Amino acid sequence: MKIGYTTQASLLLAAGLLFSGDAAAQYYPSGVQQNVPEATVTGGGWSVCHQSTFDESGTSLATIQADCDKELTMMACRPVGDPNFTLVAAAPRTDVFFDTGTGDVPHNANGVGWYYNDNWSWGYAPQGEPINRDSCDFFPGTVEDLRMCIHTGGGTTNSGYRCGNNNLNGAAGWERVILEADATVNLTVPGSNSPRLIAEELIIPPNRTLTNTGNLDIVTTIEYAFS
Repeated sequence: MKIGYTTQASLLLAAGLLFSGDAAAQYYPSGVQQNVPEATVTGGGWSVCHQSTFDESGTSLATIQADCDKELTMMACRPVGDPNFTLVAAAPRTDVFFDTGTGDVPHNANGVGWYYNDNWSWGYAPQGEPINRDSCDFFPGTVEDLRMCIHTGGGTTNSGYRCGNNNLNGAAGWERVILEADATVNLTVPGSNSPRLIAEELIIPPNRTLTNTGNLDIVTTIEYAFS
């Protein structure tokens, strides 16, 4: 296929390809996922906002929330140095930090049963699966490998507890990683009124011909009015 131009024309590049700042999340998994490459996550718009090993205690949960303040939050875990996350799960930030108290009724969001309390535990299981928190979820027998939990107490993280079916109390060789991402495109640079670059024009001089070799696919959804 050839597209010929007899007058000057322009092609608007797909919005999102030329962000000058943080991009919206392109990788947003539903449910609990296993063995996800870190490159898939970070390449999909996520950045690390907290990272610590499972033997560590005393990090303020208020500080974690302040550092992880974007619209989407992801909880992940893995052996230290592994290029893949053993588990990942993501949801809107308000759902991940929704206070469920100390009971066994999770808060469901994006295919995940979340629970959080800054004096009991913080974690998840697949949506619909029962949990048993004391203080972390140790429900035996069902999808043990799809559960993550961090002990909490006094408003801080405590040592342990699990990444999948691994008991990680005092485990310096495993880490818990919290990541964040924007859910939508921000049309201004954060902290200013300066516009954010989201697209550019490709100017095609007269009488030029573009040849489609199978890669000339420009697809975008426009949800903004420009003037």
